[in-house]
Amino acid sequence: YHGWHDWCLPLESYVPEGLDQQVLEFRADQPQTLACLLEQNPQQIAAVIVSPEMVLDPQPDQFLQLQRMTAQAGAVFILDEVKTAFRIRPGSIQQYLGSRIS
Repeated sequence: YHGWHDWCLPLESYVPEGLDQQVLEFRADQPQTLACLLEQNPQQIAAVIVSPEMVLDPQPDQFLQLQRMTAQAGAVFILDEVKTAFRIRPGSIQQYLGSRIS
């Protein structure tokens, strides 16, 4: 469940050492921040995980842009809808925004 994995936790003493070097953060509402991370870490990022509820005033183009950048970098794009699935509407955030993220 979202939020109990070490990568979701703040970097406290009980979180395994070195995790801060393995999990990189970016602002999903500012796609250029992901572009910078991907450029600075070529072929080092396995997956990009986005929780749509964390993107305030979400726009379909934001998620599609993040998905395209992730695919171009050879990584997997994960839209974590644990909190939004079935609460927004049956098609989740993707249908709500009218996007075709797959």
